[in-house]
Amino acid sequence: MIILDEPTSGLDPRQIIEIRELIRELGQNRTVILSTHILAEASMTCQRMLVIHEGKIAGDIELVDQKPLLRSHNIEGFATNEQYIRLVVQGKLEIIQNTLDELSLSYTLSNQESDIYTFQVVPRVNADKNGDLRPQVAKSLVHQGCQLLEITVVESTLEEIFLQLTTG
Repeated sequence: MIILDEPTSGLDPRQIIEIRELIRELGQNRTVILSTHILAEASMTCQRMLVIHEGKIAGDIELVDQKPLLRSHNIEGFATNEQYIRLVVQGKLEIIQNTLDELSLSYTLSNQESDIYTFQVVPRVNADKNGDLRPQVAKSLVHQGCQLLEITVVESTLEEIFLQLTTG
């Protein structure tokens, strides 16, 4: 096992590339523990990340083709995964929220302009995560008299997952 703490700190770009290659090479037949707060650096050298928050493992992230996949987490009520729905709706806030609640969805209101609301929507932890939620969400909101302006699947970034795992 090899433990490295901020192995590229203070190096020039050529040295950084060489160290990354060395870490990947060593990782083929050894366990390499890389301690860093620079997520971009970790994502360029690691296949798996453990996020430690307040001295405990908060989450286990696997990088598949440079995309983060949350394998497990220890945060109660944590609902994100590698994808969420960006939802922009015009209507009454209470009706929109009630509709999302009835569909057992977890959501965060991220923007409001007059009666236009932008949400980040994810299935709750116990909800069925198979399949595309957009048709069901769209149908329910339109049925309630809301105007759907945008409904898009967005892939969570490593930074977004990290912040959700480490923010109270």
